[in-house]
Amino acid sequence: MAIVTKALLLLLLCICAHAERIICIGDSITQGGARADDYSYRLPLQSMVKADFIGTQHAGLDPSMKWPDGFDPDHEGYYGATTAQVRERLKESLPKLPAPDIALIYLGTNDRPGETVGPLEEIVGELRAKNPMVRVYIGLLPGDGWRRVVSRLLVRGMASRLRVAAVPPSYGKADTYDGVHPNPSGQMKMARAWYAALTG
Repeated sequence: MAIVTKALLLLLLCICAHAERIICIGDSITQGGARADDYSYRLPLQSMVKADFIGTQHAGLDPSMKWPDGFDPDHEGYYGATTAQVRERLKESLPKLPAPDIALIYLGTNDRPGETVGPLEEIVGELRAKNPMVRVYIGLLPGDGWRRVVSRLLVRGMASRLRVAAVPPSYGKADTYDGVHPNPSGQMKMARAWYAALTG
């Protein structure tokens, strides 16, 4: 009887224990794959954390681009998508996925002023419906223009209200290919900012 009980306990531990699951949600900056070294922040971040990255998407913009060996390609990044469009995609994809423990959200690049906060709130709600204990981190967009400044203020306010973490901007134009998409330097800076938030 004791042997059976011990075996059952071990089985339950195996079922319950899992590596932390991270879902990366965003647009092209999350998806990457438009250029030979456009691996997005997900590549350097995966060298910093021990986790299972989850998502229904697995390729970059160019599906023929090869990810490095050992890279976990799963994500929820959609090239050119607005926050509202990603929200709609997540309504289809989240039910297919295991519950995430951590959500990293980087959205707003393709939005018009005022379009980001409402859909972001809904995304946070969907994530919490999947796992009430999920830890949510929202990356703030860089830039000095009034639209980016206002967007950061609005997103910070939403993050405070919903008790999620707002992660400060982490790279500048010099760290991009084209003023928007992070190059390897920008990708590394983004990864370090996420890591600092996760471990802070």
